[in-house]
Amino acid sequence: LFPLYSPSPCSCPPSLPPSLPLSLYPPPLPLPLPLCVGADPYVIIRCEGTKVCSPVHKDTVDPEFNVKGIFYRKKPNQPLRIEIWNKNLLKDDFLGQVTLPSDPTDLQSQHTLHLRDKSDRQVNDLPGYIGVYVVTSKVLNSI
Repeated sequence: LFPLYSPSPCSCPPSLPPSLPLSLYPPPLPLPLPLCVGADPYVIIRCEGTKVCSPVHKDTVDPEFNVKGIFYRKKPNQPLRIEIWNKNLLKDDFLGQVTLPSDPTDLQSQHTLHLRDKSDRQVNDLPGYIGVYVVTSKVLNSI
């Protein structure tokens, strides 16, 4: 895995201790996207105002995103959002997103989710999916 961390390690103000660290690892699952030849996709993982970006995968329609992000959660019940974008010269194209409910009591670590448009409604599923592996812990050393 290629670890990527946000510039600030915590989305909480410095005076507040983080309440719940969370690790997010998209596993090496192919992501079939409705892309044309020459697509340059990348991923943005958003959590409580903090984001982690993957490198751009040049000229592929079947990328494997191996991205790792560690987020210190102040509000563990807020969902995570993973967005897929296509890098362009002037303006990047939005390709889809998934919203991962962040229930601290959920013991399932691996999820396969359909891409959705920006409205994030189930009726607006887009062709494509993303596999996500999530580890949640109250103890940072256990991750």
